[in-house]
This record gives sequence, structure tokens and C-alpha cells, in this order.
Amino acid sequence: MPAVIVLAAAEAVSAAPRVAIVRDPEPTAEREAFENQLRSELAAAGFEVVTVRESADSPEALETIASREGSVAAIRLDRPAGSVSARLWVTERVTGKTLLRTVRPEAVSPEAPGIIALRAVELLRASLLELNEAHPPRGSVPAPASVRSWVAPAAPAPAARRPAGKEPASWSIYIGPTLLGSPGGIPASFAPSVAFGWRPAPHWSSELRWGGPFVATPSTSSGSATIDQQFLTWRVRFDFLDPKALVGPFAVAGLGGHHMSVYGSASEPYRGRSASGYGLLAMAGGGARVAVTAALFLTAECAVAIAARRSVIRFADTDPITTGRPWVLTSLGVEYEW
Repeated sequence: MPAVIVLAAAEAVSAAPRVAIVRDPEPTAEREAFENQLRSELAAAGFEVVTVRESADSPEALETIASREGSVAAIRLDRPAGSVSARLWVTERVTGKTLLRTVRPEAVSPEAPGIIALRAVELLRASLLELNEAHPPRGSVPAPASVRSWVAPAAPAPAARRPAGKEPASWSIYIGPTLLGSPGGIPASFAPSVAFGWRPAPHWSSELRWGGPFVATPSTSSGSATIDQQFLTWRVRFDFLDPKALVGPFAVAGLGGHHMSVYGSASEPYRGRSASGYGLLAMAGGGARVAVTAALFLTAECAVAIAARRSVIRFADTDPITTGRPWVLTSLGVEYEW
């Protein structure tokens, strides 16, 4: 079923661009079905459709009909006897080129007219896609605005974005050794630290951290003392960069409690004593994380903590030793997020 399509400039102004369907004065049932399907496809694409009963044997004749009817295109339907295929010609003046395609449905069936009609509209649109290129159209007539709109690419759907600060919360666990030191006479000591964290916003997280026992044993000529210190703090952390960055600096601050036990041992004539107590502290510091994987990080940190009350340990023959004003805690551990 050959069909020839020729685009021409629209000479009449209407709400929608017009397409003329040109058919022989004596249509058959098959041509009627093809025409109805083509009319539906063109109307769905936003064209006004008119029918012209006139013989047209060449692209030039179709161009004349399109100009006379004020149409942007003219389509001629042919069905040679015993054939289900169609040759679709597009000679259009907007971009100045000619296209040819042969369409053949898989079998003669009631759906054949619809298949060929759909291919005709697809070819019409394909011939106009050049209007989307940067250079001006190479044809002899301008394209109507509605035709440009028909072939314009669809705008991409906006990417789903969460409002700032509304990322889903994530959890984390940290474990690593911590070095505790304090000026005042108590030796520095190592102990493990464990933290459980929650991230309610991209750059903000909070954690509950426990560290200890930090055990140190200062001694003098009159005796010695075994000192056991433990810390429990609630901290807030701010990540300066994206938390998933390869290297991410951060700052921390928090409040917590401190427990210290002292077990004294003395030589004659002195006597050792033991005591324990609790106190409050405030801390602040900073550090950095290095991403090993998307969820695993190496975390280094240095923080300073100040005790609400200074702890004092006295020996008989020396000056007292103190702790807590301040403490310096340095840690290096592994953090896992999920």
C-alpha cells in the first residue's frame, strides 16, 4: 500500500497545523480503514486533518495540494492489488530533505491498516527532528510553532531530591584504643573505647561513648597507688564535608561522667587507703575520618576534657598528684555505618 507524504509550508492560520489526506475519488474498504486509522493517529498528535479526493501521481502534485489546502503535509494512500506493504515518502520543505521507508506488516490482518498508519506518523515526526538541532532549518519555509513543539524533546523528569537535612538516619559503631593523659603526675595509659552513634542529618551525628578502664600506677618511696578511670560521654559531631568523602574532618563536643577508683599500698609506718568517686566533665575536640569502603572508616581524634572537680591523690612524702584539669584523650579506631 504505497503512500507518499510531502511537507509544505502552512498558508492558513489555525489552532492546529493541518495535514491533508489525499485519496482516489473511488476509495475501497481497505483504504477507508487505513484513512480512519491515520486520521486518529494524526489527531492524537495534535494535527487538524482534512480529506482531499483527488488523484496525485507525484510529489510535486502532492505539494501543490498541500499548498492549496494550507497544510503542512499531504499524505497519499495507495493499495496495489494483493499487497500489504506501503512505501512512505516524506519530501518536506521545512528541513529540505526527502525520506523513504517501506513498511510491511507481518501478515494480512485487521491490524495492518493501523500498523502502517502508525509508521507513517512516526516517519513524519522523524523527518522533522532536525528542528531540534542547533543550526537553522535548511528548508525554504519556516516551521509552525506547534510543529516545533510536537518534535521537541520531552523535558527530563526532575530527580527526586530530599530536603536538606532530611536524609534517612543511619547508625554506626566505633571501637579502638584510646590514650589518656593528664598533667599532674598520673602516668598516661591506654584503654579501649566503644561508641554507638546515630546520624539524623547529613552533617550531624550523636554518639554515646564509653572508655576504660584506664589503669595507671604512680609510686613513691612511701608506697604506690593503682588508679582506675572510666568515662561515659554523650557527644555531638559535626562533619565539615560530605560524610562519605574520602577524608572528612569533624569537630566534637559533649558532656559526660567520670568514675575513678584508687587502691593505695604503703610501706611502714604508712598505711594505704582506697577510695572511689564520680564526677561530671565537659569535652571538645576534633579529628578526621578516612573512608576504607562506603561504610567503613578509619577515625582519628584528639579531645580535651575538663572535670567539674579535680581529683587529688596524696602520698605521705611527696606533693599530691592530680587529674582532670584537663584530660587529653587521643584515639585511633574503626567506625562502621549502616
